[in-house]
Amino acid sequence: MKALIIDTTLDTSYIILIENYEIIVYKKFEKLNLSKELFLNLKNILNKTNTNLSDLEYLATSIGPGSFTGLRVGASICKTISYAKKIPLIGYMSLKAYSPNIEGPFLVAIDAKSQGVFIIEAKLKNNTVEYLSDVKLYTPDEATLLFNNYPLIVSPDADILKEKFENYQNKFLKHQINPHKLVDLTNQIYINKEFEDYNSFDLLYLRGPNHTLS
Repeated sequence: MKALIIDTTLDTSYIILIENYEIIVYKKFEKLNLSKELFLNLKNILNKTNTNLSDLEYLATSIGPGSFTGLRVGASICKTISYAKKIPLIGYMSLKAYSPNIEGPFLVAIDAKSQGVFIIEAKLKNNTVEYLSDVKLYTPDEATLLFNNYPLIVSPDADILKEKFENYQNKFLKHQINPHKLVDLTNQIYINKEFEDYNSFDLLYLRGPNHTLS
């Protein structure tokens, strides 16, 4: 079984190709010209691994939170391939791709610019993450109250959030996407057959209103 995961939520983009639940390609790149770079990287990966699109059991892409351009490019490419090749399409929340190595309660946070912070509450026990909330947008004041209750805040935007929340600098831990966590997440969604509907593909942007990708 092969599957393809594309994450274009933030400044760094990822393409992960898996076979029999193991990562065989993990490509990370900065998105200067995302549409062009994503297409070329995808084409190269498929060619080098002798993978046809028809070999894929599913396609997965982040539905946010993320940048307007990044989410739309990633979701549009995945939706087009999925529709043309009749491949199941999976959407996942990008915050669930981050996890610390320390057991106990923690938050995952992404800077939402002037709007505040996107946060999900979770705890790690016996190498398993349990999510205690849905992804939610908090104002700075609301986020401050929540930070008081957690010893650890995992974030790809840790440097930015440290400046915004100076009293909590020692709680922030800078983390990039955990590819193995992302594979586990998307595989479970596939097993549960929680596929996306082409007619209602909601994306959660870091700023501005949510948008349905038509």
